[in-house]
Amino acid sequence: MVTKRFILPIALGLLAVGCAVINPQQGFSEVSANIKQRLGVHVHWDTGGVEDVQVKESVSKMLAQPLTAKSATQIALLNNQSLQAKYADLGISQAELAQAGLLKNPVLELTRLKPRESGESGGALDIELRFAFLDILLIPLRKKVAAEQYEATKQQIITSILDHAAATRKAFYAVQTAQQIESVFEEFRASAAAALETATRLHRIGNINKGAFDSFQLQDNEADLALAEAQMATRISREKLDQLMGTTSDQTRWVIEGGLNPLPIKAIELADIERRTVDSNLDLAMLRHNIQAIADQAGVENIGSIINDLELGYAWDREDSGHWKDGPIVEFKVPVFDPGFARRARAKAQIQQIMTTYTAKKTSIRSNARLLVDRLRFSREMVERYVDTILPLNRRIKDFALLNYNAMQIDVFRLLRAHEKQIDGYQRFVNALSDYWMARADLETLLAGRSAVMVNMTSPAAIDMADADEGGH
Repeated sequence: MVTKRFILPIALGLLAVGCAVINPQQGFSEVSANIKQRLGVHVHWDTGGVEDVQVKESVSKMLAQPLTAKSATQIALLNNQSLQAKYADLGISQAELAQAGLLKNPVLELTRLKPRESGESGGALDIELRFAFLDILLIPLRKKVAAEQYEATKQQIITSILDHAAATRKAFYAVQTAQQIESVFEEFRASAAAALETATRLHRIGNINKGAFDSFQLQDNEADLALAEAQMATRISREKLDQLMGTTSDQTRWVIEGGLNPLPIKAIELADIERRTVDSNLDLAMLRHNIQAIADQAGVENIGSIINDLELGYAWDREDSGHWKDGPIVEFKVPVFDPGFARRARAKAQIQQIMTTYTAKKTSIRSNARLLVDRLRFSREMVERYVDTILPLNRRIKDFALLNYNAMQIDVFRLLRAHEKQIDGYQRFVNALSDYWMARADLETLLAGRSAVMVNMTSPAAIDMADADEGGH
């Protein structure tokens, strides 16, 4: 007897579906437009095309000019290889989206049976072609789930870019601040050297004792160490910026001119800040996508739990007598032991968990916004106090000490101490100015859509530095 069974699906024509076209650059174009809107800079995916050479030339030109916070950020987004590697997630996610729209391959099974007793002839041939019909019903839902995941992937890449840009801006201002502090300690070192030189002459003629002379030597050595530490801090901050920009070898010879920008004349707009940060936040957007994806996945589970591995078709069977029999075939697993209750309960719990996380995240974002607004106002007031009061007073005290020294009313040591006090006041001013730009940058990062803002209220200097390309007064 020869048995031929062909399980033919109703939608047999869907087997002829061609390969889906996968173009990750389409999704990257959306990412690029989003970043351009949020940050005002460009991103590029290095895929071996002609544009890659042009991008590398552009990076070289920017490195040849004095860096600004914006140009350093632009270089990092074009040149950092770790960031480039993340872009491949777009191709992976889009491939999964294309896969979700494809039918599962049919299974062809051939069985050849022979008699076990020797001398007997004949045998049976069984041919089966099986196709999972339930797959056709699940394709729309699978595609919807994959589309939500694809959108979430794009949001995650945008988040990575924003984080990298924020880190680069902070690293840029860390270098600028370190260089400015280094110049302060260079002046302090010169002041200590001058004091020691004067003390040496006075000690030789017996005008100061050994204990006083040792104090000046100690001050000179401490100034040397302080300058060395400041120089090392500059070196470390430059290396951090190099890592973020992806620069190597001779590309690390870039320069930054000038110090931190003064306070901008126009303060940042703080009206309705909580709503603006919530509306733009990418973490919340990703949570919304996750909620929708799990809800859609629950729909897939519902269908799968009712009719599992459904196969439809038609069969023909020829008997030994030569007669044919035919008829439709329906084959599926009966959900007796696993009706899908657990899977649906899991999806419901996951949705509830994400919704609770969403509420908590929104509360945290609002709190960060309020905290950063307070921090920004406080830091601005501190800088204004230094500019309007403390620095002018230190300068006048030092000038008055110089007049008294010229009139021989005070000795050189009191003049040097007045100068050191002025240097110390300027160093504190630089730190206060850094605090302002840190707070402002964190708030701008929050407004750009990120919520990973860390603020240490017990230590103003602990807030990260960031970018501001604004002029001042």
